[in-house]
Amino acid sequence: YHDDNNLNAIPEKVLIQINGIKSDKVHVTQYLIDQDHSNSYTAWLKMGSPQKLSVDQYKSLEDASQLSTADFPIWSKVSGNYLSVDVTMSRQSVSMLELTW
Repeated sequence: YHDDNNLNAIPEKVLIQINGIKSDKVHVTQYLIDQDHSNSYTAWLKMGSPQKLSVDQYKSLEDASQLSTADFPIWSKVSGNYLSVDVTMSRQSVSMLELTW
């Protein structure tokens, strides 16, 4: 995360490693909030920052505010109770991984 909106940076790969998984395979879903995912503010800016919304604009912003996934879900192999998952994160983002097995 970085507060300076004027700094451009390429998204970074992050390796998530979790030990103690008692399964051979795990279903991984990544929920993401960033510039392009789950972000009604960015959608509002792209609309030109209207102060009065039409019904369609309101619906678009409502849709843009929903928690969305990025390049997931996937099934990932667990080796020796150990899971490794690569995720890509932009500079200003937050991610949540949901694991089910």
